[in-house]
Amino acid sequence: MQDNYELCSIVLKAAEAFTLHHSDKASFEIGNGALAVPIKLRDEEVGYVFLGQGRLLVDAIVETEEGAFGKPVQRVLDEPFLMLGDAERVSQHFSRVSSDELKRTATNESNL
Repeated sequence: MQDNYELCSIVLKAAEAFTLHHSDKASFEIGNGALAVPIKLRDEEVGYVFLGQGRLLVDAIVETEEGAFGKPVQRVLDEPFLMLGDAERVSQHFSRVSSDELKRTATNESNL
């Protein structure tokens, strides 16, 4: 059976910066004002497409018998990115954007 993912027709905006994921090895943060479009699978929200600032921190150091290799990695994310899973927890950080606010945001972005 083929799964059909769909983008919702609503746009959400982050009211404040928040941590999307945190573990011993990685952390992923979403910036204030980031936009998100929910992804649905069979009428259930299963993830988001994000647009806006984010930050990814990864502890990419590996301990071996010969010593430690690698280094911590930090990246600023400013391209659209996709996240599947834990959609209910993420939705608490977003509110719906009106079409007028979305037009203003698009106009402001194009003037940069």
